[in-house]
Amino acid sequence: MQLFVDQTLDGWLDFTRPFLPESLVGATKLEFLSPVERLTLNHVRSRAHLHLLRVVKEGVLVPVLERARTGVAGDGFRRTALERLAREEARQIALLELLRHEFERGFGSPCSVIGPAEALAQAVLAHHPLGVALALHHAGWLEERHYGDGVRDPRGLDPRFRALLRHAWRGDALHDRGDALVVAALAEAGTPLESARGIDDYVRICALVASGLDQYVRFDLESLTRAIGRELSGPQRDRFVATQRRANRWTWLGGGMSHPGFLSTLGRLGPAARERVERVIPGYC
Repeated sequence: MQLFVDQTLDGWLDFTRPFLPESLVGATKLEFLSPVERLTLNHVRSRAHLHLLRVVKEGVLVPVLERARTGVAGDGFRRTALERLAREEARQIALLELLRHEFERGFGSPCSVIGPAEALAQAVLAHHPLGVALALHHAGWLEERHYGDGVRDPRGLDPRFRALLRHAWRGDALHDRGDALVVAALAEAGTPLESARGIDDYVRICALVASGLDQYVRFDLESLTRAIGRELSGPQRDRFVATQRRANRWTWLGGGMSHPGFLSTLGRLGPAARERVERVIPGYC
């Protein structure tokens, strides 16, 4: 962790540059915002990105890894692999905290976040284990898509935030094969009825996340107006909410659900599993 931080985060974030790729933010669709205000929106969305990544990693992924390690106590190979993943997640969580601190010191205006994180995580973990495993597998492919948007095609992004996207993808790339194996094992261990329940619970988790993202749009609107020092008109606010609702849902839901790697995993569970998810994808794109 220290080596990574020393090489990529020595200095402040550059607030003259965007942090997230435009494909995830959709600021250019809000023509009533000035170029400076669109950049501010990019930064506001980036703060939300840091928070949501931490909720996923610390609140959901780490507890799942702990449960998995307990379940494979007698399997040295799998236990070693899971311990490696847990160490990688600890490094990523520390990096997210460092970037959050740096963002708040440099941005100059408070940004609201949804929470408490523990309650959000527990709401996810309350679902069927297969549904939770699919949600984590979804998250891994989602980070790969974020990496493709923000690292391979940076378009002037701040290099330190680019480093976060690259590092998050490298960490989540470790999970993809392991997550697919966990999904397959859970599906094989259960009855067809239990597998169907797991798929349904994955869809319910996505709906739960969508509800939280809709709340985040309202928070982001408040954060933006505080930062730019002016209120938007009624029609502008409506346009902001509609545009950002769609952008948020694509960033966190549609981008993962529609990823070929994720759909391939669903296909291995059977045609019905893939078809069940494909029916809801349009609502998140």
